[in-house]
Amino acid sequence: MSNSNEPNTDEQIAQLDQKLRAMNTSANQNSAYEAADPQDPLFAQHAEEYENHTRYAENNPADADPQKKDEEVPLSAQFQDEHARHSEQAEHMERAEETERAGQTEQAGQAETPGMAEKCFNIFSKLGLPLLMLFTLILCGQQFLFPRDFWFSEEVRYADIYMNMLSSNNFFSLTLNGHPYAETGPLYFILVWLLDAIPTINMPQAFFGSSILFAMLFVASTWILARGLGYSNKIAFTAGLILLSTFFLAGFTNYTRMDLLFAAFLNLSYVCFFRAWQKKSAPIWLIFAFLFLCFAALTSTLTAFILPLIASFFFFIWTGKYKRINSADGIIGFLLAILIIFAWFSYLYLQGDAEYISLIFEQQIMQKINPPHAYQSDPYWYYLAGLPLALFPWIFVILFASWGAWLKNSPQAFKNRRQENAGAWLFLLILTHLAVFSLLKNKSFSNLVTVAPFFAVLFAKSLLDFSKLRSKIFFGILSVLTVLSGIFFIVFEFHAYILEYLPNLWNLPGEIPAFIEVATKNTHFGLTAMGALFILLGILLWYVVKRQFTGGSILVYTIGAILALQPLNFLVAPQLGTILSTKNHAYQMAKTHKEENAVPAAYALYPDVFTYYYNEALNPETHSRAMITQIESIEALTDFLLNNSKVVLAISESEFEKLPYKNEAAILDYKQWIENQYVILTLWNISSHKPALNTNSHNQLIENNILNNSDGLLTQEDKNAIIDPDTANSGAEPENTEDYAKTDAATEASFGTEEQNQAPTEESETETQAQPLVL
Repeated sequence: MSNSNEPNTDEQIAQLDQKLRAMNTSANQNSAYEAADPQDPLFAQHAEEYENHTRYAENNPADADPQKKDEEVPLSAQFQDEHARHSEQAEHMERAEETERAGQTEQAGQAETPGMAEKCFNIFSKLGLPLLMLFTLILCGQQFLFPRDFWFSEEVRYADIYMNMLSSNNFFSLTLNGHPYAETGPLYFILVWLLDAIPTINMPQAFFGSSILFAMLFVASTWILARGLGYSNKIAFTAGLILLSTFFLAGFTNYTRMDLLFAAFLNLSYVCFFRAWQKKSAPIWLIFAFLFLCFAALTSTLTAFILPLIASFFFFIWTGKYKRINSADGIIGFLLAILIIFAWFSYLYLQGDAEYISLIFEQQIMQKINPPHAYQSDPYWYYLAGLPLALFPWIFVILFASWGAWLKNSPQAFKNRRQENAGAWLFLLILTHLAVFSLLKNKSFSNLVTVAPFFAVLFAKSLLDFSKLRSKIFFGILSVLTVLSGIFFIVFEFHAYILEYLPNLWNLPGEIPAFIEVATKNTHFGLTAMGALFILLGILLWYVVKRQFTGGSILVYTIGAILALQPLNFLVAPQLGTILSTKNHAYQMAKTHKEENAVPAAYALYPDVFTYYYNEALNPETHSRAMITQIESIEALTDFLLNNSKVVLAISESEFEKLPYKNEAAILDYKQWIENQYVILTLWNISSHKPALNTNSHNQLIENNILNNSDGLLTQEDKNAIIDPDTANSGAEPENTEDYAKTDAATEASFGTEEQNQAPTEESETETQAQPLVL
């Protein structure tokens, strides 16, 4: 018998079953609610009904009776059916909208889809370094196949230095025109010799071939610089394209100088320094950094050592890595570089060239320093003015850079300056190079080639960050500039038909039209062809290329510029020898020397620019090492003419007209425009007789006063009058009175008796030659 206090088992089972059914109903409703799409228009209505039903069930648990099962289940089923129906409608509407959007996207995508140029750029950037070297070879490789004459001044001077090195078999002390030359290191000439050692290569192919290799190394070092600083393949590839499409580099690849090799070694050194400064200790990186820096110094100048040291010092300050200044991990690399320089000096000392060592310090360091009070031929802002020309046309990237975003992000960039400092390193290198070069006494436009890679990397990063609209506008302007450049080249070639129509206000200095006339005399319409190709490139960039895609636009422009410059390489450059080569002058001097036994000399000109071809004409097989005398003052010229029976003299036309005894010279039928003046060749033979004076009354009066002077002495005014009547009339003091004083005794003796004024006999000719001028 059961206990009345125990619960009824049947009732318990019923209650549990009721609760279970209620839980199932609630779970079904929750599932339907969760499965419902919030975007469904009836979702809000169903949600409200579900919440009301839940609250009612909670407030009226007694109504949750199993008998209401038939009412509750249909509610959930109704909700699910309605949700399914509306879901089908929503899916149908969504498919319709997707179809409509796909149509619109397809129409808009025709203008936004990257073109073939952009796709090629993305592929080429992965192959960046080999393609950049190939482009460089296309740009300047024809020089090796079709070598031209050497141009002044560096090209023909370097050729003479190289031939002196071969003839003397001395590779570590350089000579030029028989005199020591310590302005540069020997590494450049040693590398040329290594190329010349190949049996199938000879002069001048060795020089032009080395120029091509150094240009390729320069472009490759720029790519390595960008990658070494952590920039992407696209930025590194774009930096190389920017360099290859500048007129500045195109000019350098057509001229054999050591600047490209010097800049390449510096770039490699800067990469190693940057990677070393990112670590607490990096002896391996610093060893290579100082080695490349040493190679740069041995190529050009010892002042290269101060460039990375100054930049590194300010880099430590910017990044707050003060402890890095006192780190000793760079000692090994620095000592290794110094050891190489010391080995060079030791060799020179043991060979008896101790004076050459002092000459290195004098010419490479002391003479380059420009104290603030010293006179300088070029202003301090020389390089700032030259930058737009060196970086044309990419200098306009500065105007389109995102300066607002840069200023906005500068606080965050300052906080992250320890980790993200590649841009700071490039900026510091630019400032260091410009500051150091501006303080040096001798300024050269070629020095800007060392800062061009830094700008190229920064410009590349900025260009690839352009928005599509900004890219389209920038390359639109670039296309216009390209067309204008093409028009300029065409006008330059046909200047003769244009200058005569210019008004008087547009008259140019006399030297400029003369230079243009000579420069465009034998160009074989190369400038016109080049101009037409640039115009075509500008039109292509405007109408065909999708300018909103930066990478493709840069690639098209660079390839087009390389092709457009080919007429310059094949047609114009070989013909520029009429104004840039001294070969014809030197050959004529050698011919006169052989026929007349005349001694060669150059007045107020560098004789070094004639020496190479002069020796080549004397003996094409051995390049005999004859010298050409350099004369800088009229006193020295007079003495030289009187002490040599015959002299063949190279002199500018303007300086020749100033000579008071110019009528004594025989002007050879040869004249050439060199640098900024016409240079003529003259033959002199005044040692055998007294030269005739000018017939003007002033000089005649000076002669009579001197001859009537019982003491036989010349006053200072008389000396000035003899040298330059215009100077005497103006009352100006001569530039160098010491030289005049040295010739007083000889000048007095020269105005002796009538027997002395007569033509000397063969026996007394030697004595007469030893006496200076008698005017």
